[in-house]
Amino acid sequence: MSEIKSFSDYTSKYNSNVDFSALFSGTSDSSSVGNTNMLSDYAAIKNGSYGKLMKAYYAKQDAEKLSGKGDTSQKLTLMKTSADSLKKSADALNDSSLWEKKKIKKKDSHTKNQLEAIVDYIAGYCEEKGIRRLPNICMPPLPELLTYVNGARMDSEEIYAYIGLLDDPDRQSQEQLKINITAQNYILIGSAQCGKTNVLQTIIRSLAENYTPAEVNLYIIDFGSMILRNFAELHHCGGVVCVSDDEKLKNLFKLLQTETAKRKEILARSGVSSFVAYKEAGYHDLPQIVVIIDNLTALKEMYLQDQDYLLPLCRDGIAVGISFIVANVQTSGIGYRYLNNFEGRIALFCNETSEYGMMFEGCRMKLPNIPGRCLIQLNKHTYESQMYLSFEGEKEFERVQKIQDFVKKQNEKYTGMKAAIIPEIPKELTLSYIQKTYPDYLEEGKVMLGLDYNTVSPMMLEIAQGGMFTISGKKEKGKDIFVKYLLEAMLLPAFGGTDLYILDDMTRRWADYEFHPDTAVYDNTTGSIRTIFDEVDQRVQSRYEDFAQRQEEALKSEPWIVIVIESSDAVAEISADKKIIGTIKGMLGKYRMMKVLILMTNVENAAIPFSAPDLMKIVKDNRRYIIFDDISNIKLCDLSVSIAKKYAKPIEFCDAFYVNENELTKIKTVKLS
Repeated sequence: MSEIKSFSDYTSKYNSNVDFSALFSGTSDSSSVGNTNMLSDYAAIKNGSYGKLMKAYYAKQDAEKLSGKGDTSQKLTLMKTSADSLKKSADALNDSSLWEKKKIKKKDSHTKNQLEAIVDYIAGYCEEKGIRRLPNICMPPLPELLTYVNGARMDSEEIYAYIGLLDDPDRQSQEQLKINITAQNYILIGSAQCGKTNVLQTIIRSLAENYTPAEVNLYIIDFGSMILRNFAELHHCGGVVCVSDDEKLKNLFKLLQTETAKRKEILARSGVSSFVAYKEAGYHDLPQIVVIIDNLTALKEMYLQDQDYLLPLCRDGIAVGISFIVANVQTSGIGYRYLNNFEGRIALFCNETSEYGMMFEGCRMKLPNIPGRCLIQLNKHTYESQMYLSFEGEKEFERVQKIQDFVKKQNEKYTGMKAAIIPEIPKELTLSYIQKTYPDYLEEGKVMLGLDYNTVSPMMLEIAQGGMFTISGKKEKGKDIFVKYLLEAMLLPAFGGTDLYILDDMTRRWADYEFHPDTAVYDNTTGSIRTIFDEVDQRVQSRYEDFAQRQEEALKSEPWIVIVIESSDAVAEISADKKIIGTIKGMLGKYRMMKVLILMTNVENAAIPFSAPDLMKIVKDNRRYIIFDDISNIKLCDLSVSIAKKYAKPIEFCDAFYVNENELTKIKTVKLS
């Protein structure tokens, strides 16, 4: 606004055509006082006071109009001041002294407040007078590392394992955590490296220390870290199954199924309904079986897709003394059908907190990421616990060494006691393995041919039935090795004594027995065939006459008569002699029980036609063979299509097919060194 110095300047700038007569209209009618007021107003206008007032009023209006168009000098000044202040603050942040570590002055030890002085005085007084300190309102926190401490064996028919320290804030107690293995199955859930396998090791250790192999049998399925294989030699352990042991896993399930059925019959005969009641009745012949599984999801995906053998065992096992302890990363790979069979539940640290709610209904508790820290459900209540470290050691190889030392110590403690092993077919079935695993493999009149692949049980040849036994197939598959084993077994004293008559060929394959004390005749020609069969015929007739006169004891003292026919020339010679054929038919018929056996050791794996020699026809009718060849190459007997498909896989060394009448069985035969 331009400067206004006089009234004329004002009138030139603003509208001066304003009628001011109203201001003076009352001068003629009012009283003297009123006239005086009006005159004073006029004087104010004339001397410029009123003009100054109007000047200030309109100057304010002009300033308000201009404020919308731009910043006033006051605002600019304010902005400049704020910018300067911001710069000073930024400079202060860059000051190095701001970021230097402050030296905290330590409190003078001699300086105490009243509360500290009172506490120190009371503490000193109680110590001097021997006054026991009252327990804290809250228990101390669980330790992050807890070394293994074995608990005392429970005075109960049930089996318990000590695994850690239980925190029970409701009862203001922290006590040793023990779980009842006999009463229920247990499932462990937790993320990787949280201590699941360690818990399994702790359970194994506790059971092995408190119970004998006659009381507890352990079977381990390790599809996780494989560290549980170190317990394979423990006398409490019947075997460890790993990822690649598919046959061994099937055999374990067969063992458990057989044991379940057997125990149900035993309990029914005893008139009790459960395994615990059976033991309380005074029976102790059945051990508690504990199956430990590490990584259930992998087991289900690899082997239980087509048929789930495990679920029925988990459901029926508790009642017959078979418990399952399972570890897995998460519950999603298990399913509700399995969870319903696991009343005992343990949850270690889980990345997904929803796992706690899946394990414990309505649980809102969460765990810190501490190895061994867990939640456990006991009697429908959930508690926080810390698990023991099963074996101490900074590194894994140190802990493995501790496990091996523990196994050795426990085995020395229970010498001569061993859990029932998982039946399996070894890669090589040696005499030492048979003698260790099947100490009764050789009985009088019986020889073990090998192990049945289907049942993993010994396949026995009962010589007492007499008759003829034919061996055919390829030497590369182990035929000759088996024949030698068979002869050696029949010459052992436990078999009952044997007289050998050997018709060898020109290769003299069995020349080692020519001068054996139990060899009656050895010939690699056909010159002594008639003599052999005449002699044998007389012996069996004499035995038969004695037997007919009820002299059974005389027959028991007689040795076995075994005729070994290796030579194909001998086969032709025998077939051409009707008398010898008649003698052989008598041995297979009338004199079958007179402890005589014809062993055909070199029969070709080919179909026997109607025009074949008479002795080969007898071989065909007898239908008791062992054939060392693939199923697709067997021509000696007729096989069904289903059998051919079942055993289509080529056999391994020392594998064979045993044909007895109309039954065919694949077996693993003995390999002599």
